[in-house]
Amino acid sequence: MAGIEFVIVSPVGDVVPLASGVNDPGDFRLMTGVVGFGAPGVDVNARDSAGGGLIVRNFRVQARSFNLPVGIDAVDRFDMADKQRRLEAATHAQPGLPYPRLRATYATGRVLELPFYVTSGFEETYTETGERWTVFDLTATAPKPYWRDTETRDFAITPPLEGVPLLTNLATIPLTAGAPSGELTVTNPGDVAVPLEWEAVGPFTRAEITVGGDRFVIGALTSAEAVIIRASQAGGFTVQDGSGGDAYSKIGPAPRFPSMPAGVRQVRATVTGQASGSRITGRFRPAYRSVF
Repeated sequence: MAGIEFVIVSPVGDVVPLASGVNDPGDFRLMTGVVGFGAPGVDVNARDSAGGGLIVRNFRVQARSFNLPVGIDAVDRFDMADKQRRLEAATHAQPGLPYPRLRATYATGRVLELPFYVTSGFEETYTETGERWTVFDLTATAPKPYWRDTETRDFAITPPLEGVPLLTNLATIPLTAGAPSGELTVTNPGDVAVPLEWEAVGPFTRAEITVGGDRFVIGALTSAEAVIIRASQAGGFTVQDGSGGDAYSKIGPAPRFPSMPAGVRQVRATVTGQASGSRITGRFRPAYRSVF
């Protein structure tokens, strides 16, 4: 694809560059005929309506399936075997390790990643393929179908006496002893809603965070005490302290941890009892349906 550089990052961190331009040098080449880099499919749960038509109950995005035709250029049969094994290792999931990632780097500097694993395409042995040039038409699945930005967007809530500059597209939230509430305008440049993760560091006596209709409360934290809220791979969120221990007891009843929808959203915070060193940081990684 013109204007985008692709690499495969293996579960152990080996980076396999994929040349794509006609004159680009490289032993591994992304061939024409890639299918499945567009928007993922959607499953819709609907039933017939008594008044005609359908009533949509809910929908969910499907896992992404795509094909990845990769050519290998080798000097002889043994070199071909070594490079085939390297590509196999880079594209297969391994227990206890992160998924392989397909990384797309734009000329603008934006970098997107798609975790995936190969399900077929290596069935031929090297005796059936070319000794110096061959193409493997790989079939792959991305369990999480969106392309995620590698850059994390952060926004901070900090007392004025120890202000931390925000990103250029974020407005400063006013927090003072007399008016410990304020709103922060946050922009998600991606296509879809993504999990919001939080890190809170004391001292403060109470913090209430609201995004849209979702809210949660963090109870009192002493100086330098931390609570970290992260999205889990299985869905939902984990709440831990600074050493990795469970800290769910610090969260108020019936929390609804918000996501960050695409576009502009107001984040409202009410923090009481804050002092020097206290802060609350939100962060998210934008996600996109397609690469072009």
